[in-house]
Amino acid sequence: MIHLINVRFPFMSDSLFYNISIQNGKIKNIKAQQSYDFDETATSIESKLFINEINSLNRKGHKVDVCGRVVLPAFVDSHMHLDKAFSLAFAPNQSGTLIEAIQSYHSAMPFLSFENMKQRMFRTVLQALSFGTTTIRTHIDFDTKADKEVVFRGFQAALEVKEKLRNFIDIQIFPMCPFYELENSDLEMLDEAMLMGADGIGGAPHLASEPHKNIENIFKLAMKHNKVIDLHTDESDNPNVKTIKTIIEQLEKNDFNNRVVVDHLCSLSAMEDREAHEIINNLVKSEISVITLPASNMYLQGRSDRGLVRRGITRIRELYNSGVPIALASDNINDPFHPFGRCDLVLMGLLTSYAAHFGSPQDLKKLLKMMTSIPASIVGLDSYGLEEGKAANLVIIDAYSIDEIFSKIPDRRWLYKNDHWTVRTDGNPIFQQKYLNEIWDENANSINRTR
Repeated sequence: MIHLINVRFPFMSDSLFYNISIQNGKIKNIKAQQSYDFDETATSIESKLFINEINSLNRKGHKVDVCGRVVLPAFVDSHMHLDKAFSLAFAPNQSGTLIEAIQSYHSAMPFLSFENMKQRMFRTVLQALSFGTTTIRTHIDFDTKADKEVVFRGFQAALEVKEKLRNFIDIQIFPMCPFYELENSDLEMLDEAMLMGADGIGGAPHLASEPHKNIENIFKLAMKHNKVIDLHTDESDNPNVKTIKTIIEQLEKNDFNNRVVVDHLCSLSAMEDREAHEIINNLVKSEISVITLPASNMYLQGRSDRGLVRRGITRIRELYNSGVPIALASDNINDPFHPFGRCDLVLMGLLTSYAAHFGSPQDLKKLLKMMTSIPASIVGLDSYGLEEGKAANLVIIDAYSIDEIFSKIPDRRWLYKNDHWTVRTDGNPIFQQKYLNEIWDENANSINRTR
C-alpha cells in the first residue's frame, strides 16, 4: 500500500489537503486532512530518488509527500492522429489551409515507411504519457484506393504500438472511412480492419461529394460490426456545411445503440443563433458527444478572412451549458494540419481557455473535466476517476492550484498507473521501465531520419 499525503484535489476542495491511500492499483480511501502533514518519515515527491526506488517502497505502506501539489485523474486524449504526428518535415503546408494539409499528407503517405510510422507513433504516445495521458483515441487514414499495403500501413503500425505499450497506455484505433464513393472492394477492406481489431469507425463526411451516402455507409458498417462511430464533422467556417443534421437523422432512423461522437463542429459557430441552438438541442436529445480541437481549428480556419479573423472553434460554452458532453483534445501534432504541439492536454486546455473565454475559477474546473472525466465517459472508460474503489491512475502536477496549472504549464509531472510510478518528467521523461526508456531513446531522435 502507498499513501499520498498533502494532496490538493480541486474537484473536492480548493483549500483542504487530502490523504489518498492506494492498494493493489485501486484507491482504497480519500480522506481530508485536518491540516498540512509534516511527516518526516514520508518520502518527498521532490526527492532525487529514481522512480523504481520509490516503487520498491510501495509494498511497505510507504508515504509519499506530494507537498501540496495538485493531483488529478490521468488525462484522456480523445482525438489524435498518430499516423500523421511529426510528419511536417515530409508534408509541408505553405498555405496553412485544411485542403492543402489533406493533399500534402495524402501525397507523402505512400513514401512513409512502416518503420517511420511506428517511430513517430512511439514518440507521440510516450510523450503524451510523460505529460500524464493514459488513454488515447487515434484516427488513422485509410485510403482504400491506394495499394493495399499502404492502406493498412498506418493501421497495422498503430495495432503494433498499441500492443507493445498496452500495460502503460490504452489506445483506441479508429480507421477513417474514405470520403469518396465506396465500391465493394473498399467496403471489404474496411470490414477487414474492423475484424483485425479496430475499436470503432471514423470518417469526415463533410468532405464527401455525397455526404448523406457516406454517412449511411458509416452507420451500416458500424451496425454490422457493433462499433462506435466518431466522425470529423463540419470542419469548416461555412455555415452551410451542416452534415451534423444528417448524422442526427441517421442516428434516429437506425435506432443506433452505440456511442456517436462528432469532432470539430466548427460551422456551428458560423450559423445564425437560432439554427445553432436547434442543433445543440438535438445533440442533447440524441445523446451525441462533441470533441473540440482548438489548436488545429484556430490554425486552419478563417484563412480567407480579412480584418477580424474567426477563431474557428465550435460553440464550446453553449454546448457545455446545454448538457452536451464536450471534451478537448490534441488532434494533430507537428504535421501539415497543425505545425506545433507537444502531446500535452494542459497546453490544449490553455488554448481552449483563450479561444472560448474560459477564465473564471469555475471555467478552469470545466477545462479540467474536459480533459479527464468527460472524455473518459466519451471513450467508454470504466473504473475511472479519483474515487474510492476506482483504478489509481493519476497525475501529479508541479502546481499548487488550478490557476498555476494553466499559468505555468509545468513540465514537471509524475504519473502513477497500474500500481506503479510510471514516469517522471522534468523536461525529459524518465520512465520506470527500462523497456520504455529504450523505446523512447530509440524513436524520439530518429523520427526525421527514416522514411
